[in-house]
Amino acid sequence: MNRFVGWVAGLLVLALLGTVARSRFRETAVSRTEEIRRETHPAPAITKSPGKDGLPKAEQRLSADEVARELAAILVANEGWYWRYGQMVQVIERADLTQPDCAAVIWSFAIGQPLPDGAGAGLLEALGRCWIVADRVSAWAFLADSKRLSSDPSGNFDHRQYAALRGALSKWMESDGEEALRQARSLTGSRTRSDLVVDLYLKWLQSEPETALRSIRQAPIDEDPEIEDPRFFLLNIIDQKNPDLALRLARSIPTATWAQLSEEKISEILGFWKSEHLEVAVALLQQLPENFSPLVTFRVLDAWGEQDPNAALEWVLAHPAPDGSGESRVDSLMGELTRQDVAAAIARWDAASAEQQGKWLPTLTREWAIQDPAAASRWAGQQWQRGHGIVALVGGAESWIRTDAAGAAAFLKEMLPMVRQPSDRQELVQLWVTAEPSAALGALNEVVPAQGRDSVLSRLLPIAVAADPASAVAAVSGIRDPVLRAKTISNIGLQWSSRDPENALNWAVSLPPGSEQTAAIRSVYQVWSGNQFNSAKASLERLNSVQRDQALVGIIHDRMNTSVDQAADLGLMVSDSQTRSKLLDSVFQRWGRSHPAQAKSWLEQPNLLESLRDQLKSRIP
Repeated sequence: MNRFVGWVAGLLVLALLGTVARSRFRETAVSRTEEIRRETHPAPAITKSPGKDGLPKAEQRLSADEVARELAAILVANEGWYWRYGQMVQVIERADLTQPDCAAVIWSFAIGQPLPDGAGAGLLEALGRCWIVADRVSAWAFLADSKRLSSDPSGNFDHRQYAALRGALSKWMESDGEEALRQARSLTGSRTRSDLVVDLYLKWLQSEPETALRSIRQAPIDEDPEIEDPRFFLLNIIDQKNPDLALRLARSIPTATWAQLSEEKISEILGFWKSEHLEVAVALLQQLPENFSPLVTFRVLDAWGEQDPNAALEWVLAHPAPDGSGESRVDSLMGELTRQDVAAAIARWDAASAEQQGKWLPTLTREWAIQDPAAASRWAGQQWQRGHGIVALVGGAESWIRTDAAGAAAFLKEMLPMVRQPSDRQELVQLWVTAEPSAALGALNEVVPAQGRDSVLSRLLPIAVAADPASAVAAVSGIRDPVLRAKTISNIGLQWSSRDPENALNWAVSLPPGSEQTAAIRSVYQVWSGNQFNSAKASLERLNSVQRDQALVGIIHDRMNTSVDQAADLGLMVSDSQTRSKLLDSVFQRWGRSHPAQAKSWLEQPNLLESLRDQLKSRIP
C-alpha cells in the first residue's frame, strides 16, 4: 500500500511540474509573439486547398497555443532525447507558420529552454526550413536580422540563428538556387555569409550539378571580396565521396583564374586532393598556368608518376620548370616508367628528341638492367653503336656482372673489337677485369698506358677479388708504386675478408714479412672481427707473435668503435711493448673523454705496469 501511495504522489508531482513548465513557457511565448509582430509585416493570404479529410490545409495546422502545449509536453516526457527531438521536429512541421505567433513560440522555445547541445540549433534549422515555405517574406525578414542575437566583432551570427538561416536557404535552394545564393550574399556577417554560400554551393552541386556549374563558371571572382572564389573553396572541401563532381568542378575553372590565388593556397588544395583523390589533383595540375612553381606541383607529380608515369612524364615535359629543376623529375619519371613498363619506356625514348634520348639512356638502361641486365646491356650496346656514348652500356654491364659475371664477361669480350675510341676501350676493359680478371688483365695492359696503369690496377683489383681472388692478388705485383701497392693490398684484404676471411688470412700471411704483410693482416682482421669477433679472436693462435700483434691492431681498431673496454683488454694482449703502449694510448684518448669513470676503474687492475698506468691516466680529463 505504501509503495502505491508513493507512486501516485510521484505522478502528481510530475503533473504539477509539467503545469509549471507549460505556464512559464506560455508567458515567454506570448511576450515573444508581440515582439515578432512588430518585426515582420502581416503574412500574405494563402490559398486554402482541401486536405485529405476535406478541411482546408490551414485548419489542419497547429496554432501557436497548440504548438506551445505540445512542445512543453514533449519536453517533460519520460523518453530519451532522440525520441523527444524527433517529436519536436514533427510539431514544427505541423505548425501554422503563416502566423507570426507560431514562429515566435518555436523560436523562444529553441533558444530559451535547457536543451542538450545541438538540439536547439536543430530545431531552429527545422523552423527555418518550414517557415521559408509557409511565408518566405516574413521568415527572411526575421531570420536575416543580425541585430536579433548577440554577434562577435565581425558581425557573425549566433550559431543558432545560423542554423535557422541554413535550414531556410537550403530549402529555398531546392526551388530557386540563384535567388537563394543572392540572398545569402546579402547577409552582413562576413564569416556567416561565407559559410552559408559554400554550404549552398555544395548542396546545389549535389542536386543540380549542371546548373550549379554554370553559375560557378559565370560568378565574378570579386563578387564578394570577403569570400574567396567559391570554386576554390569547394575544390578544397567538397564531399570526398564524390570525386567525379569535384573533377567536373575542377575542369570548369579557367586557367587564368589560378592567378587569383596564392601558391600557398593552391599548394593546400593540391595537397588535400593528392591525399584524398589523386585524379582530382591531377586534373587541377593540368590547368595550372605555364611555368608555375615546381614546389607546388612536384608532390602531385611524384604521386601521379607512381600511378601513371607515362602521362605524368608527358605533362612535365610540356611544362618545364622555370628554374630547371624539372630535369631531375623527368629522370625520376623515366625510371618509374621503365620499372613499370619497359616497352612503354622504350617507345617513349624512341619518340624523343636526340637530346632527350641522350639524357634518358643511362636511366632507362639502369632501371631495365635491374630486371633483365642481359637485354638492357645488349640494347644499350646497340644505342652506343648509333653514337649515343658508352655510359649506358657500362652501367648495364655493371648490373649484369653482379648477377652473371661469366655472361657479362662474354658480352664485353664480344663488344671490345667494335670499339675504336681509346677511352671507350679502356672503360670496357676495366669493367671486364672486375668480371673476369684472369682473361682481362692482359687486355688491360694493351689499352691502358703504362703511366696510368698503377692507379687503374689499384682501383680495379680490390673489386676483381670477388670474381677471381687468385688472379687479382697475382696482379698486385704489377703495381710498381710501393705506396699504391700497399694501399691496394690493404683494400684487397678488406674486400676479400668480407667474403672469405679464412682464405684472405692465408693470403695475407703468405706475403713476405714487412709493411705489405702488415697492411694485409690488419685489414683482414679489421673486417673479420667486425663480422665474426669470436672466430677472428680464436684464429690468432695460428699466427706468430709479430703477426698476432698486427692482427690485434686490426681488431682493436674495429672494437674502438663498438666496445672500447674490449679494445683496452685486447691491447694488453699485444706482445710488443711499444705497439701496446701506442694502441692503449689511442684507446684511452677516446675512452677517457666518453666514459672517464669506466676508464679510471679499468686502470685499477693489479697486473698493469705502473708506467703504463700513469701514462694512460694522463689521457683521462
